[in-house]
Amino acid sequence: MAPALSRSSAIARHAAVAKQLLHELEQHAGTAIDAIGREDGSEFLAAVNERDRILAQLDQVVDALSRARPARGSSGEDPEITMLFKEMAAATAAALASHDQLTSFTRAERDRLAIAIRRTNTTDVVAHQYSAVANAGRPRTLSVTG
Repeated sequence: MAPALSRSSAIARHAAVAKQLLHELEQHAGTAIDAIGREDGSEFLAAVNERDRILAQLDQVVDALSRARPARGSSGEDPEITMLFKEMAAATAAALASHDQLTSFTRAERDRLAIAIRRTNTTDVVAHQYSAVANAGRPRTLSVTG
């Protein structure tokens, strides 16, 4: 098999795997977004951990792609390879958009929880006022006979 043909097929295989991984990354971002705000954070953590695993695999695929890609200035780009890289770039853009959305939702949830925690540390003025009024009519003496 000619080196150019074998290089093209290697790039095609790596590009297909990369696109699949990018699609999975996008799906797990959606799963994580859906899990934000639930009482049990295990589904969110599982989705984030799966994204980490996918990113590690994607890193290996990108490394393999960089080794398989012909050097610049060689006899010109193969149109098929160019198309594969364009498709991969589109999949990357979609995965980045879903990542940005996940980041936004996660920050919003973090901020919402921080406000809730701050509220629990402050005195509830209405409850405090109600407590003072409700306890005002009670006698303040202690009876030992009943």
